[in-house]
Amino acid sequence: MQIQRYRLNRASGHIYRVMESPFRLEDVGESLDMIILHATPPVRGEPFPNMPEQDWIGLCFLNAELNWSFTLLNSGKSNALSSFLHYTTEREISSVLTKVTLIPQTSRRGNHWFGYAFEALPLPDVNLPQLLKRHSTLPLIDPTVDLEFSPANWDELLLRLNSQAITTQKMNSLSYDTEDLETRSKFVIWN
Repeated sequence: MQIQRYRLNRASGHIYRVMESPFRLEDVGESLDMIILHATPPVRGEPFPNMPEQDWIGLCFLNAELNWSFTLLNSGKSNALSSFLHYTTEREISSVLTKVTLIPQTSRRGNHWFGYAFEALPLPDVNLPQLLKRHSTLPLIDPTVDLEFSPANWDELLLRLNSQAITTQKMNSLSYDTEDLETRSKFVIWN
């Protein structure tokens, strides 16, 4: 397993994997599949000197190759984070494979940019609690980002994922229609 970082460029509509040595950006397209492990609440800040202060959400996720990965979602001058916050109220984000896509948008004045669209897909056959236990030393918040993210609580995350796996297994064995159940994503609480 490798640690990887991604940039979702809302100006160009492309997603890039950040290659560390030598530093370069590898274009991975307009969408990215991920299993989101942790999402921070929106934090106001300026982690990059060439971008104005705005709201940011840090994501820790497993990419398609199950590499530990990080990215940031930004609000820009719009309300771009609302699509993610709405997405998280409709489901438990770690129980689905999330496809994030950058979609073109245009203002009334003719300005162009890209917004976020999120789609929930069936989770691949992965035992998340066991995978997380094996990599419990890895951070849930990108340590290279200069924002005031508090450290995430591992014990609560593992407890939540274990509970969710047991509940999902029981619901599947009892043939409940899980689409009728209301599930709300909860951010990991820290001290």
